[in-house]
Amino acid sequence: MSALIAEAAAIIASARFDNVGDLLDAFHRGAATANLQEYFGCFHQEGRFLGTDASENWHVLEFYGFSKPYFERGTGWTYVPRPATRKTTFFPNEACPSFCVFDELLDSQDFHATTRGSGTCLYLEGRWLLAQYHLSFPLPNDLAKDVTRVIASFEAAVQHKEAEAAAAEAARELLAELDAQEGAPRKAPGGATQKKSGGKKKK
Repeated sequence: MSALIAEAAAIIASARFDNVGDLLDAFHRGAATANLQEYFGCFHQEGRFLGTDASENWHVLEFYGFSKPYFERGTGWTYVPRPATRKTTFFPNEACPSFCVFDELLDSQDFHATTRGSGTCLYLEGRWLLAQYHLSFPLPNDLAKDVTRVIASFEAAVQHKEAEAAAAEAARELLAELDAQEGAPRKAPGGATQKKSGGKKKK
């Protein structure tokens, strides 16, 4: 077990809150103050964080490794729950819960529009822990088509660049493989045929 994993394991799921609201408040406070203990202590050992980017689907251990350098520099992120927007539903019921789902509206220092946090908490041995927290930007219906069209164009451009990079890497690997075969002619990326150097020169 690496030192980072051992460190994370000692912190994750260390929080002890018998109230979901207190857990979520500590979660946001830990993020705002860049407090690893308070923030990651709120997660279950198998918890996940889903960010606003589609690629941000982190297991809590991965998320800890990503966040640690920022937190150590005192750089966290501030999302403040709007009063009276947090909604929680308990299963099978509030009197004897096993888990709950929640959602809340948030205000951010970095993003000017409304942000939404939602997720699932587990009730284990008298305390609540986060199984998943999902951060998202709700889109007004009147803007949804225009905004998603912009996102679709961006995603297509990214996929094209990734495909080009993958093709270039495949070409490099193929050329290296061919180059390793003695006397095998190979084509450079520009299309010209190259021959293995080092043979006898014609007089």
